[in-house]
Amino acid sequence: MSGRRTGSRAPRAVLLVAAGLFGGCGGLRVPVAEPAVDLGPVASASDGVELPAEDWWTSFGDPALDGVVERALARNLTLREAGARLAQAAADAGLAMSALYPQVGLQANRLAERRNFIGLPIPGIADDDVLTAEYVQYGLSLDLSWEANLWREATPRARAAGAGVEAAVAGVAGARVSLAGQAARLYFLALEAREQAGIAEAVVGNLEETLRWTRERARVGDAALTDVDAAAARLAEARAAAATRRRAGEAAIRGLEVLFSDYPDGEAGPDWSLGEALPADRLRVPAGIPADLIARRPDVAGAERRLAASIEFTRMARRARYPQFPLTGSAGTATARLRQLVSGDFSVWSLIARIAAPVFQGGRIRAQIRGEEARDQEALAAYARTVLTAYQEVEAALAAETALAETQSRAAQAVEASRRSLARTALERRSGFSSRLAELAAERAVLAAEAGHLAETRARLDNRVNLALALGGGFDRRDRVSAAAGGPEP
Repeated sequence: MSGRRTGSRAPRAVLLVAAGLFGGCGGLRVPVAEPAVDLGPVASASDGVELPAEDWWTSFGDPALDGVVERALARNLTLREAGARLAQAAADAGLAMSALYPQVGLQANRLAERRNFIGLPIPGIADDDVLTAEYVQYGLSLDLSWEANLWREATPRARAAGAGVEAAVAGVAGARVSLAGQAARLYFLALEAREQAGIAEAVVGNLEETLRWTRERARVGDAALTDVDAAAARLAEARAAAATRRRAGEAAIRGLEVLFSDYPDGEAGPDWSLGEALPADRLRVPAGIPADLIARRPDVAGAERRLAASIEFTRMARRARYPQFPLTGSAGTATARLRQLVSGDFSVWSLIARIAAPVFQGGRIRAQIRGEEARDQEALAAYARTVLTAYQEVEAALAAETALAETQSRAAQAVEASRRSLARTALERRSGFSSRLAELAAERAVLAAEAGHLAETRARLDNRVNLALALGGGFDRRDRVSAAAGGPEP
């Protein structure tokens, strides 16, 4: 995948590339101009490139990893927060949709009242007496209110709320993808730390024996005391390194426990465990990756939906200049006797139709329109930035894949070379041409090479996770690259 700016239209292209890139993708429905940018040759799904899998972590072929990720997805509190935000957005959408329909209410009331008539000259009643009147009235009414959506001013509000729901859905999906990536990386880190701790303990044992042999040689005069001190220093450093490796493993496990919403005590629980070793590199990154794969990324989809909502709010602001036509009505009965409520002779009704139009607002509506238009530009820029960041992350992961593959291969060659050297040194020692100290040094070289290869393996696995996150998903092992592109893996 590649992206090149062309000519003097590059600044405008930066703002338009994201909006135009996915114009034909389902769910991305913002009507904007085509991008003024050359994206280079792009493969399609029909070119034989394997399609992404939603459960991308299963492509590593590690059942323990599958269990860790699925446990995180089932128990994580951050994911629950995202789900709660989605529920809130759905409720807000329901409120916005309700404005499109008449509001009907049923009302029943009982009014009891006593009035005093003071100051009225009534024959036969003394001046200091008060004339009173008491009565009770019952009412039953059906009330209706509705604002005619003549200019469709309520429709943008509903569409904006719908876009908000879709953005919240993308937020949940993004939280799931990010959570799976965090769990996978912590799992790889915990496994590497455990294996590195084992190598570090082997180095400690090697250096303890080295120190004993060095002291023996110094006792008979074949080594200097400085050699003993140097061996003791290397042993102390190795013990410190082993402790560091153990702490790294505990920290990774605590990180997993936080993702699981468990208490972070640094120990694997009874219902989950780590694998035996880092999974083997079974996958091959396709030679051609469809550029529109990043349309699956939840952050890209969410940014596009926020842009769509912003555009709808601008439409709402513009339609505030038009007249409104609210309609209210009421029908029911009112009587002094409860049993007469059902009698049509006591029915009452009212119907009120109004026209309300802004005449002078002191520039409030124009200012609101300008503010919404500015927010549109902000949302568009954020959308373009999200898309370009997605491309940058994919390109970086692909470039790192090439470099890491080479370093991992070199590290494997170093392991093989150091093992051959150890075999020769052991043979020479048995033949009397080498010493135990030389053999111990060769063993340490093997351990160092194995530690380096282990670190490079985890780095490449982490990069595979980064590539999956950059693309919004991984690759299904069942859908391999076509034979024309190199044939399926055995």
